[in-house]
Amino acid sequence: MVLDTSGIGRFDTITVIGLFDGIDTKTMIKGINLDFSCIARELKRYKIIVTYNGAAFDIPFIRKRHPGLLPDIPHFDLKPACDRIGLTGGLKEIEKKMGIKRNSIIEKMHGGDAATLWRMHRATGDEYYLRLLVEYNEEDVINLKTIAEHVVEKLKEKSFEPNEKLEKDKNYNSNSLSFSI
Repeated sequence: MVLDTSGIGRFDTITVIGLFDGIDTKTMIKGINLDFSCIARELKRYKIIVTYNGAAFDIPFIRKRHPGLLPDIPHFDLKPACDRIGLTGGLKEIEKKMGIKRNSIIEKMHGGDAATLWRMHRATGDEYYLRLLVEYNEEDVINLKTIAEHVVEKLKEKSFEPNEKLEKDKNYNSNSLSFSI
């Protein structure tokens, strides 16, 4: 799930919410097709919500402004998981490190640019800005799957690496396995 907002202030709102079930994206836009009852129904179909930095931003933003919207399902925030395997930085930085490519215009954008695109669309009525915002959101939400798969695989590998300290310890008993998690 990827949330784009008009800003981070108290009175800011959700402008675009992107969902991806691994096959199809659903993009809902304020003033066009953003319907919170539809979002609630859609999210109830999911077994897990995957975000990037969602524990710090997306989830609290939604809970504060739309209590009860999020179903009681697990949330996997990729940011701390990426940090744990040494992939640090924002979502776009992680994508670059992993070799994930985007449209050249979108590739240069970062989180705050979504709010700017929204304001430009609202001020001018130019659909170009809205299309860029939707593309930006969709690429974010689709790329979460690729990153999640990579992170989960790396975490599995890391979880099953023998504990180096015990291997070097002369009293190490090879019949008792210890794994660092």
